[in-house]
Amino acid sequence: MSPEKQGSVIKNHSLTSPIGFSATAAGLIFAGVYLFLLHTTNINWDEFNFLAGVYAIQQGWSLPSINNFHTVLYAWVTRIPGNEIDQILAARLVQMAIFSGSMFLLYQLSRTILEVPASLLVILFAMTYTDVVQHAYSFRFDTLCLFFSLLSTWLLVCHHSLTKAALAGLALAIALLISVKTIFWAIPIGLLSLVLVVYPRPGERATLRLLILIVTTLLAITGIHLLRLALTDADSAGLVTHTSTMASSIAHSGHKMFLEEGLLPKADYLFRGIHRNLGHWILMGLGTIIAVILTLSSSRERIRGLAVLLALLPLSSILIYRNSFPYFYVYVLPPAMIAAGLALEFLAEKANRISQTTSRLVFLFGVCAPLTTLFLYLSAETKEGIEKQRLVIDAVHTIYPDPVPYIDGYRMISSFHKQGFFMSTWGMENYHSRGEPIFESILRQSHPQMLVHNHPAFFGRGKTAPVGDERYRNLLSQDQSILRRHFINHWGPINVPGKMLHIIETNRTRTFEILIPGIYRLESEFETIIDSTLVKPQQMITLTEWHLISSPEPQIVTLRWAAAKPPPEHHPPDEWLFDGL
Repeated sequence: MSPEKQGSVIKNHSLTSPIGFSATAAGLIFAGVYLFLLHTTNINWDEFNFLAGVYAIQQGWSLPSINNFHTVLYAWVTRIPGNEIDQILAARLVQMAIFSGSMFLLYQLSRTILEVPASLLVILFAMTYTDVVQHAYSFRFDTLCLFFSLLSTWLLVCHHSLTKAALAGLALAIALLISVKTIFWAIPIGLLSLVLVVYPRPGERATLRLLILIVTTLLAITGIHLLRLALTDADSAGLVTHTSTMASSIAHSGHKMFLEEGLLPKADYLFRGIHRNLGHWILMGLGTIIAVILTLSSSRERIRGLAVLLALLPLSSILIYRNSFPYFYVYVLPPAMIAAGLALEFLAEKANRISQTTSRLVFLFGVCAPLTTLFLYLSAETKEGIEKQRLVIDAVHTIYPDPVPYIDGYRMISSFHKQGFFMSTWGMENYHSRGEPIFESILRQSHPQMLVHNHPAFFGRGKTAPVGDERYRNLLSQDQSILRRHFINHWGPINVPGKMLHIIETNRTRTFEILIPGIYRLESEFETIIDSTLVKPQQMITLTEWHLISSPEPQIVTLRWAAAKPPPEHHPPDEWLFDGL
């Protein structure tokens, strides 16, 4: 049904109609839900890593990459008062505003295909899909990529200006600079441009606008990246090495992302999403069938069918993309809801042959069904909050008021310089594929002053890690041994450099090794002899490499990193700090 079709009952609906009013009220309801979840949902490790990337660029720990433009967009977040939790919550608010902008752009694009009520329901479907509800505000790539991809599409489709085509290219370039996954949108945008060339309308200048889009995108990517590199302090040789390494990394990542795990690499998350959002998928499937029929027709409705099919293309990436985790649906699912809107519009038109009331009931069902899905999801969720994470991060900043190098799994202390790799499933796979221990070298060269047990691989005595793939839970035995022998518990999951020595035989000398040189505090019941020097309890001593120790009395001797301040008095959380995906 074309927008110009005068006899359609759908044409008579508006924002002030019962349907429009219901959709608007529903939008306000789940906007409030989103804001509540934004402030209470457990912060994922990816969000801490995202913030750590901003700090890394600002503090010179790494050079700009082709895929970290978010560090420019969010450069301000490190100046937010408070700790990492407060900064991520502030960033989440902005992400929520950006997602709202994406929904406005999606509505505008839907209006080129559908009428007002169906276009409003497209937004409702998108914002009630459970994975989107859970992750739309997350401090990740996906929300940013969605906005700039939709902005590029909107500038291209809804405007015929050459200037807007150039701006569309700039928006697409920014999306690509944020994440390489934008390729899943760049391809549909390119195909849409070709559709506009094949089916031109008067005054569109589609071919010229397509060329401007391509040229602007390439120039913007190159220019912005080179400008960022030029503003760093690295010398030219370092920049050449960095660029070469980055190109190699992108090639390796591309192979791993698309080729290693076959079709539907994250089928479990897909089937979970279908189970939770069955109505969304049924309408999307019906809309896809209708779009195929329209595309194969010889009428002017063919362009509408093609447009809907192109809107579905980003979602098809879940067939091959390794990282099709729930948060990825924030990026690829919203445009696919246009197909669901098309299905409802088709059903309403058929129902109108019975009566206008029946047609309106179809749309009211379209409002109530996704809201029911949202309600059932929220009522069944038992997600953990952020308080236990805040306790740990507050404790870290109490123990170390100034940043120090440290080890953890997920860059949770984003303002500190993490040593070692990011221990996602991808990172752990690469670590085990190399099969080389790394932490002895890290301790000798980087002298980390803290180890935060926030990954299953670090869990030891008295801790229970979440059940999961064993490949992702263990370090190599050499690395496990090194960390156990050179760190001691300080508070909860926070460990500091140190030794705990059980001296059973009196006046017998034994040796011990220090990989992190510095000043240590002796914690013991009796005086202890270290390197022929009598050391009293609580006395400071400088230690490097190998030392001799003996005691006139049997005792447990603890050597604790002296720079670590006393921990907070309250009890640490016993639970796992992260809630998963």
